[in-house]
Amino acid sequence: MISFNTIKKQFFRKFISEGEIMLSKQTISDKIFNACQYPLSPSDFERLSALYDELYAEASAILAEHNPCAIENGKCFRGEPCCEDCNYLSRKKGCTVQSLVCKLFLCQAAINKFPACAAALSTLRKIAEEHHILGYRASKEDIFSWYAISNK
Repeated sequence: MISFNTIKKQFFRKFISEGEIMLSKQTISDKIFNACQYPLSPSDFERLSALYDELYAEASAILAEHNPCAIENGKCFRGEPCCEDCNYLSRKKGCTVQSLVCKLFLCQAAINKFPACAAALSTLRKIAEEHHILGYRASKEDIFSWYAISNK
């Protein structure tokens, strides 16, 4: 079986040779997982889904407690919110999907103004990164489409 690191190396070579711009490690991870589904047993898939939900709920509670974005009338404390151009954003309802990566993100201004909130979210983000359940502006459905349920 080919290792994940081997897949990453092959992907980097292809990614660079096609002249695409590398935006971040997370963008690269998104492309790798989209290129090859990662097999999981049904029980591991359920455990990962439950972890996603748990981290999302914890991040929501942290954000509710600190209210770092302070969005009112479509504006955050620094002006336009970071999520203003997201396809999942509704002007009336806010975010229309369960996106863990968005719950765990704070802009630099919010990090500086709310360091305790930033630290708490950072702890959760590390857990999510270890389990490969983050993707740039990706919904839970997007993330879990990267995985294939396997009975092997």
